[in-house]
Amino acid sequence: MSNPSDNPQEFKHYAFVIDGEVVWTHANPCNVNFERVNAVFSSNPQIVPIPDELGNTVNWMEGWTFVDGEFVAPQ
Repeated sequence: MSNPSDNPQEFKHYAFVIDGEVVWTHANPCNVNFERVNAVFSSNPQIVPIPDELGNTVNWMEGWTFVDGEFVAPQ
């Protein structure tokens, strides 16, 4: 795999911004294996910590939602 520093045109680059400050940058390859990841990163997602008690339980493939500050299990 290429290096983002050596071949920036082969990557989608993202900056994580908190209160106007760039706090982290990340790059994903521009290929089919990363289409979903790049779509998520490009959508301006809300990143929410999962409580320890839910650990590995919350899974996007199972239909979990996040409503009013709470994780909701699929029905």
